[in-house]
Amino acid sequence: MQTHFMRRGMAIDIPVLRVMNTAHWLISYMFATTCSGDQAEYDVLTYDSMGQDKQLTVISLIVLAAMLKRTDGMRARSCRSLLLENRSEDFYDGVSLYEQFLESGEAHFAQEDFETDVMDEVVTLREQNAQLVQQVITLQATLKNMDAKQYNQY
Repeated sequence: MQTHFMRRGMAIDIPVLRVMNTAHWLISYMFATTCSGDQAEYDVLTYDSMGQDKQLTVISLIVLAAMLKRTDGMRARSCRSLLLENRSEDFYDGVSLYEQFLESGEAHFAQEDFETDVMDEVVTLREQNAQLVQQVITLQATLKNMDAKQYNQY
């Protein structure tokens, strides 16, 4: 998203941890209370949580909408629809841009590929470890022999 903004001439630094923490806190708040039906309540809570930064508030709400889309249940759907009501076109564009980003990421990283790569690396590292242990043992034996020869000389 940061690259998207930079291409459009808006230099913005997105503090990912703050945005994600705010989105997680807000989704917890939404599920712990009844959806009040007042979109402004969530906007104000997000605005305050993001240090009263309007751009980061919008980004946090976009992330929240994406999280709610991936959450099962009627409550998540109703909170998401409430969150998306009567927003600007830029907001909807941001939601679709973030959705595209998330969907494209899913296609690139298959769990099986990751596990295979990790296991190959683990096997390689174990073999290297065994070789290094053998080298250490050999060097220790050589050192003992050299110490014994030096001791015998004196």
